[in-house]
Amino acid sequence: MTTQAKHFQPPRLAAHTTERIPTFKDLDLAGADAVARRYSDIRSKLDRSVTSPDPTTPLGADPWREVAQLFGSIGESLTLAIGCEIEIEIHRQARNDGRAPEQMIVGERFFAESEAQRVFELGHRAINLGFRAFALRAEWRNKTTTKNLAIVAAPFSTSPENWASLTEGKAEGFRELCANVDHPSAVKMACALKSLEASTEWRAVVEQRGRDFHRGRLESAVLAGVDVGSSGFENMLNTDGKVIGTRKKMGTSKYIAADHLEEQVTQIAHDALRRLVEALESFADGFLACIEPLSSGSYTWSFENSTISSHLRDWDDASCSCCAAD
Repeated sequence: MTTQAKHFQPPRLAAHTTERIPTFKDLDLAGADAVARRYSDIRSKLDRSVTSPDPTTPLGADPWREVAQLFGSIGESLTLAIGCEIEIEIHRQARNDGRAPEQMIVGERFFAESEAQRVFELGHRAINLGFRAFALRAEWRNKTTTKNLAIVAAPFSTSPENWASLTEGKAEGFRELCANVDHPSAVKMACALKSLEASTEWRAVVEQRGRDFHRGRLESAVLAGVDVGSSGFENMLNTDGKVIGTRKKMGTSKYIAADHLEEQVTQIAHDALRRLVEALESFADGFLACIEPLSSGSYTWSFENSTISSHLRDWDDASCSCCAAD
Protein backbone atom coordinates (compact mmCIF):
# COMPACT_ATOMS: atom_id res chain seq x y z
CA MET A 1 0.00 0.00 0.00
CA THR A 2 1.47 3.33 -1.09
CA THR A 3 1.74 5.97 1.62
CA GLN A 4 -0.28 9.02 0.70
CA ALA A 5 1.82 12.16 0.74
CA LYS A 6 0.94 15.75 1.51
CA HIS A 7 2.70 16.80 -1.69
CA PHE A 8 4.82 15.18 -4.36
CA GLN A 9 6.95 16.98 -6.94
CA PRO A 10 8.05 14.51 -9.63
CA PRO A 11 11.65 15.02 -10.74
CA ARG A 12 10.42 14.75 -14.32
CA LEU A 13 7.27 13.89 -16.27
CA ALA A 14 8.87 12.10 -19.20
CA ALA A 15 9.85 8.62 -18.10
CA HIS A 16 12.92 7.66 -20.09
CA THR A 17 14.40 5.37 -17.49
CA THR A 18 14.36 2.23 -19.58
CA GLU A 19 16.90 0.76 -21.93
CA ARG A 20 14.28 -0.15 -24.49
CA ILE A 21 11.62 2.23 -25.74
CA PRO A 22 8.36 0.43 -26.64
CA THR A 23 7.55 0.48 -30.34
CA PHE A 24 4.27 1.28 -32.03
CA LYS A 25 4.01 -2.41 -32.87
CA ASP A 26 4.46 -3.37 -29.21
CA LEU A 27 1.48 -1.21 -28.25
CA ASP A 28 -0.68 -2.02 -31.29
CA LEU A 29 -0.27 1.56 -32.54
CA ALA A 30 1.12 0.88 -36.02
CA GLY A 31 -2.29 1.53 -37.55
CA ALA A 32 -2.66 4.82 -35.70
CA ASP A 33 0.79 5.90 -36.84
CA ALA A 34 -0.17 5.06 -40.43
CA VAL A 35 -3.24 7.29 -40.19
CA ALA A 36 -1.18 10.17 -38.78
CA ARG A 37 1.30 9.79 -41.64
CA ARG A 38 -1.56 9.63 -44.11
CA TYR A 39 -2.99 12.94 -42.94
CA SER A 40 0.39 14.61 -43.25
CA ASP A 41 0.74 13.13 -46.73
CA ILE A 42 -2.68 14.46 -47.76
CA ARG A 43 -1.68 17.91 -46.51
CA SER A 44 1.49 17.79 -48.57
CA LYS A 45 -0.23 16.65 -51.76
CA LEU A 46 -3.08 19.12 -51.48
CA ASP A 47 -0.63 21.95 -50.87
CA ARG A 48 1.44 21.01 -53.92
CA SER A 49 -1.29 19.97 -56.33
CA VAL A 50 -4.57 21.82 -55.73
CA THR A 51 -5.52 25.49 -55.83
CA SER A 52 -8.75 27.44 -55.99
CA PRO A 53 -10.58 27.23 -59.35
CA ASP A 54 -10.56 31.03 -59.36
CA PRO A 55 -7.05 32.04 -60.51
CA THR A 56 -7.44 35.48 -58.92
CA THR A 57 -7.78 34.04 -55.41
CA PRO A 58 -4.84 35.08 -53.20
CA LEU A 59 -3.02 32.19 -51.55
CA GLY A 60 -4.04 33.45 -48.12
CA ALA A 61 -7.72 33.25 -49.12
CA ASP A 62 -7.59 29.87 -50.87
CA PRO A 63 -9.94 27.47 -49.05
CA TRP A 64 -8.11 24.42 -50.41
CA ARG A 65 -4.98 25.56 -48.59
CA GLU A 66 -6.89 25.86 -45.31
CA VAL A 67 -8.18 22.31 -45.77
CA ALA A 68 -4.61 21.19 -46.40
CA GLN A 69 -3.48 22.97 -43.23
CA LEU A 70 -6.13 21.20 -41.16
CA PHE A 71 -5.09 17.80 -42.50
CA GLY A 72 -1.50 18.53 -41.49
CA SER A 73 -2.55 19.83 -38.09
CA ILE A 74 -4.51 16.64 -37.42
CA GLY A 75 -1.55 14.53 -38.52
CA GLU A 76 0.81 16.20 -36.07
CA SER A 77 -1.60 16.17 -33.12
CA LEU A 78 -2.39 12.51 -33.71
CA THR A 79 1.34 11.82 -33.60
CA LEU A 80 1.53 13.54 -30.20
CA ALA A 81 -1.38 11.48 -28.87
CA ILE A 82 0.36 8.30 -29.98
CA GLY A 83 3.58 9.48 -28.32
CA CYS A 84 1.73 9.86 -25.03
CA GLU A 85 0.96 6.15 -25.06
CA ILE A 86 4.65 5.39 -25.41
CA GLU A 87 5.38 7.50 -22.33
CA ILE A 88 2.57 5.83 -20.37
CA GLU A 89 4.02 2.39 -21.08
CA ILE A 90 7.53 3.48 -20.10
CA HIS A 91 6.17 4.79 -16.80
CA ARG A 92 4.33 1.54 -16.20
CA GLN A 93 7.41 -0.57 -16.87
CA ALA A 94 9.61 1.59 -14.64
CA ARG A 95 7.18 1.40 -11.73
CA ASN A 96 6.60 -2.32 -12.14
CA ASP A 97 10.29 -3.22 -11.98
CA GLY A 98 11.12 -0.75 -9.20
CA ARG A 99 13.15 1.74 -11.22
CA ALA A 100 10.65 4.49 -10.46
CA PRO A 101 8.75 5.13 -7.22
CA GLU A 102 5.04 4.39 -7.07
CA GLN A 103 4.38 8.13 -6.76
CA MET A 104 5.49 8.52 -10.37
CA ILE A 105 2.06 7.27 -11.36
CA VAL A 106 1.30 11.01 -11.49
CA GLY A 107 3.51 11.13 -14.59
CA GLU A 108 1.54 8.29 -16.13
CA ARG A 109 -1.68 10.15 -15.40
CA PHE A 110 -0.26 13.34 -16.89
CA PHE A 111 0.41 11.64 -20.21
CA ALA A 112 -2.97 9.87 -20.16
CA GLU A 113 -4.72 13.21 -19.64
CA SER A 114 -2.57 14.77 -22.35
CA GLU A 115 -3.50 11.97 -24.72
CA ALA A 116 -7.20 12.44 -23.96
CA GLN A 117 -6.84 16.19 -24.51
CA ARG A 118 -5.26 15.56 -27.91
CA VAL A 119 -8.16 13.23 -28.79
CA PHE A 120 -10.64 15.91 -27.70
CA GLU A 121 -9.03 18.62 -29.80
CA LEU A 122 -8.72 16.28 -32.79
CA GLY A 123 -12.43 15.54 -32.75
CA HIS A 124 -13.23 19.24 -32.80
CA ARG A 125 -10.68 19.89 -35.52
CA ALA A 126 -12.13 17.08 -37.62
CA ILE A 127 -15.66 18.55 -37.62
CA ASN A 128 -14.22 21.89 -38.72
CA LEU A 129 -12.27 20.15 -41.45
CA GLY A 130 -15.52 18.51 -42.53
CA PHE A 131 -17.44 21.78 -42.73
CA ARG A 132 -14.63 23.49 -44.61
CA ALA A 133 -14.20 20.56 -47.00
CA PHE A 134 -17.94 20.67 -47.77
CA ALA A 135 -17.68 24.40 -48.44
CA LEU A 136 -14.94 23.95 -51.05
CA ARG A 137 -17.62 23.61 -53.71
CA ALA A 138 -19.38 26.95 -54.10
CA GLU A 139 -22.75 25.51 -55.17
CA TRP A 140 -22.89 23.34 -52.04
CA ARG A 141 -21.86 26.17 -49.77
CA ASN A 142 -24.20 28.74 -51.32
CA LYS A 143 -27.36 26.67 -51.40
CA THR A 144 -27.23 25.58 -47.78
CA THR A 145 -29.51 27.20 -45.23
CA THR A 146 -27.31 26.26 -42.29
CA LYS A 147 -26.44 28.96 -39.81
CA ASN A 148 -23.14 27.30 -39.00
CA LEU A 149 -20.55 29.98 -39.58
CA ALA A 150 -17.86 27.38 -40.21
CA ILE A 151 -19.48 26.89 -43.62
CA VAL A 152 -19.16 30.49 -44.77
CA ALA A 153 -16.08 31.58 -42.85
CA ALA A 154 -13.22 33.11 -44.78
CA PRO A 155 -10.22 30.77 -44.94
CA PHE A 156 -7.82 30.99 -42.00
CA SER A 157 -10.34 32.90 -39.87
CA THR A 158 -9.24 33.46 -36.28
CA SER A 159 -12.72 34.40 -35.03
CA PRO A 160 -13.99 31.83 -32.47
CA GLU A 161 -17.52 32.00 -33.87
CA ASN A 162 -16.24 30.58 -37.15
CA TRP A 163 -15.14 27.32 -35.52
CA ALA A 164 -17.47 24.54 -34.45
CA SER A 165 -17.30 21.90 -31.72
CA LEU A 166 -17.93 18.20 -32.23
CA THR A 167 -21.32 18.00 -30.54
CA GLU A 168 -24.39 15.92 -31.33
CA GLY A 169 -26.02 18.89 -33.03
CA LYS A 170 -23.03 19.82 -35.17
CA ALA A 171 -22.36 16.22 -36.18
CA GLU A 172 -26.00 15.76 -37.20
CA GLY A 173 -25.99 19.11 -39.01
CA PHE A 174 -22.95 18.06 -41.01
CA ARG A 175 -24.58 14.72 -41.82
CA GLU A 176 -27.70 16.48 -43.12
CA LEU A 177 -25.62 18.78 -45.31
CA CYS A 178 -23.74 15.90 -46.88
CA ALA A 179 -26.88 13.81 -47.36
CA ASN A 180 -28.39 16.64 -49.40
CA VAL A 181 -25.67 16.65 -52.07
CA ASP A 182 -26.22 13.02 -53.09
CA HIS A 183 -22.57 11.95 -53.24
CA PRO A 184 -21.62 8.82 -51.24
CA SER A 185 -18.14 10.17 -50.60
CA ALA A 186 -19.57 13.21 -48.80
CA VAL A 187 -21.91 10.98 -46.81
CA LYS A 188 -18.93 8.84 -45.78
CA MET A 189 -17.15 11.88 -44.35
CA ALA A 190 -20.21 12.83 -42.34
CA CYS A 191 -20.95 9.33 -41.09
CA ALA A 192 -17.39 8.99 -39.80
CA LEU A 193 -17.76 12.06 -37.59
CA LYS A 194 -21.33 11.32 -36.58
CA SER A 195 -20.29 7.84 -35.45
CA LEU A 196 -17.34 9.24 -33.49
CA GLU A 197 -19.47 11.80 -31.66
CA ALA A 198 -22.06 9.19 -30.72
CA SER A 199 -19.50 6.69 -29.42
CA THR A 200 -19.11 5.87 -25.74
CA GLU A 201 -15.34 6.40 -26.11
CA TRP A 202 -15.73 10.00 -27.32
CA ARG A 203 -18.32 10.86 -24.71
CA ALA A 204 -16.12 9.48 -21.94
CA VAL A 205 -13.39 11.90 -23.02
CA VAL A 206 -15.87 14.79 -23.09
CA GLU A 207 -17.07 13.92 -19.58
CA GLN A 208 -13.52 13.65 -18.26
CA ARG A 209 -12.54 16.98 -19.76
CA GLY A 210 -15.64 18.65 -18.30
CA ARG A 211 -14.75 17.33 -14.86
CA ASP A 212 -11.08 18.20 -14.99
CA PHE A 213 -11.37 21.59 -16.71
CA HIS A 214 -14.55 22.98 -15.18
CA ARG A 215 -15.02 21.08 -11.95
CA GLY A 216 -12.65 19.73 -9.33
CA ARG A 217 -9.93 17.59 -10.88
CA LEU A 218 -9.27 14.89 -8.33
CA GLU A 219 -5.84 14.69 -6.77
CA SER A 220 -4.01 11.47 -7.59
CA ALA A 221 -4.31 8.40 -5.39
CA VAL A 222 -0.75 8.77 -4.04
CA LEU A 223 -1.72 12.05 -2.38
CA ALA A 224 -3.69 12.55 0.83
CA GLY A 225 -6.48 14.34 -0.97
CA VAL A 226 -9.89 15.45 0.15
CA ASP A 227 -13.17 13.73 -0.64
CA VAL A 228 -16.54 13.66 1.11
CA GLY A 229 -15.32 11.09 3.64
CA SER A 230 -11.63 11.83 4.20
CA SER A 231 -10.99 14.08 7.18
CA GLY A 232 -9.28 14.41 10.53
CA PHE A 233 -12.67 15.34 11.95
CA GLU A 234 -15.87 13.40 12.43
CA ASN A 235 -19.49 14.40 12.82
CA MET A 236 -21.10 14.51 16.25
CA LEU A 237 -24.67 13.22 16.18
CA ASN A 238 -27.55 13.53 18.56
CA THR A 239 -29.86 10.66 19.46
CA ASP A 240 -31.92 11.37 16.34
CA GLY A 241 -28.87 10.97 14.12
CA LYS A 242 -28.65 14.67 13.24
CA VAL A 243 -25.29 16.45 13.01
CA ILE A 244 -24.79 18.79 15.97
CA GLY A 245 -21.08 19.52 15.51
CA THR A 246 -17.68 18.09 14.62
CA ARG A 247 -14.74 16.88 16.65
CA LYS A 248 -11.16 15.78 16.09
CA LYS A 249 -10.71 12.05 15.79
CA MET A 250 -7.83 9.67 16.12
CA GLY A 251 -6.11 9.45 12.75
CA THR A 252 -7.57 10.49 9.41
CA SER A 253 -10.02 8.74 7.12
CA LYS A 254 -8.29 7.57 3.95
CA TYR A 255 -8.79 9.49 0.72
CA ILE A 256 -10.51 7.00 -1.59
CA ALA A 257 -12.12 9.09 -4.36
CA ALA A 258 -9.08 8.55 -6.60
CA ASP A 259 -8.73 4.80 -6.06
CA HIS A 260 -7.88 3.26 -9.45
CA LEU A 261 -8.27 6.69 -11.04
CA GLU A 262 -4.99 6.57 -12.96
CA GLU A 263 -5.92 3.25 -14.53
CA GLN A 264 -9.36 4.59 -15.46
CA VAL A 265 -7.96 7.76 -17.04
CA THR A 266 -5.41 5.73 -18.99
CA GLN A 267 -8.10 3.37 -20.27
CA ILE A 268 -10.34 6.24 -21.36
CA ALA A 269 -7.51 7.76 -23.39
CA HIS A 270 -6.48 4.38 -24.80
CA ASP A 271 -9.99 3.52 -26.01
CA ALA A 272 -10.77 7.00 -27.32
CA LEU A 273 -7.59 7.18 -29.37
CA ARG A 274 -8.41 3.94 -31.16
CA ARG A 275 -11.99 5.02 -31.83
CA LEU A 276 -10.75 8.36 -33.14
CA VAL A 277 -8.28 6.68 -35.48
CA GLU A 278 -11.10 4.58 -36.99
CA ALA A 279 -13.13 7.74 -37.62
CA LEU A 280 -10.21 9.68 -39.10
CA GLU A 281 -9.35 6.86 -41.47
CA SER A 282 -12.93 6.62 -42.71
CA PHE A 283 -13.18 10.41 -43.01
CA ALA A 284 -10.00 10.52 -45.10
CA ASP A 285 -11.32 7.82 -47.42
CA GLY A 286 -14.49 9.85 -47.92
CA PHE A 287 -12.68 13.13 -48.46
CA LEU A 288 -10.23 11.75 -51.00
CA ALA A 289 -13.04 10.25 -53.06
CA CYS A 290 -14.93 13.53 -52.69
CA ILE A 291 -12.11 15.61 -54.15
CA GLU A 292 -13.70 15.04 -57.55
CA PRO A 293 -17.16 16.49 -56.83
CA LEU A 294 -15.70 19.12 -54.49
CA SER A 295 -13.56 20.42 -57.37
CA SER A 296 -16.34 19.93 -59.96
CA GLY A 297 -14.20 17.36 -61.70
CA SER A 298 -11.00 19.41 -61.84
CA TYR A 299 -9.12 17.00 -59.58
CA THR A 300 -9.30 13.32 -58.70
CA TRP A 301 -7.50 11.14 -56.19
CA SER A 302 -6.00 7.79 -57.12
CA PHE A 303 -6.31 5.32 -54.24
CA GLU A 304 -4.01 2.97 -56.11
CA ASN A 305 -1.13 5.44 -56.42
CA SER A 306 -2.00 7.96 -53.68
CA THR A 307 -1.75 10.84 -56.13
CA ILE A 308 -3.87 13.79 -57.22
CA SER A 309 -4.50 14.31 -60.94
CA SER A 310 -5.80 17.48 -62.56
CA HIS A 311 -8.23 17.53 -65.48
CA LEU A 312 -9.51 19.92 -68.11
CA ARG A 313 -12.84 18.40 -69.12
CA ASP A 314 -16.58 18.71 -69.23
CA TRP A 315 -17.90 17.21 -66.02
CA ASP A 316 -21.19 16.87 -64.19
CA ASP A 317 -22.36 15.19 -61.02
CA ALA A 318 -23.91 12.28 -62.89
CA SER A 319 -20.50 11.24 -64.19
CA CYS A 320 -18.78 11.40 -60.81
CA SER A 321 -16.55 8.39 -60.19
CA CYS A 322 -17.21 8.47 -56.45
CA CYS A 323 -20.83 7.67 -57.25
CA ALA A 324 -19.93 5.04 -59.84
CA ALA A 325 -17.65 3.33 -57.31
CA ASP A 326 -20.49 3.15 -54.83
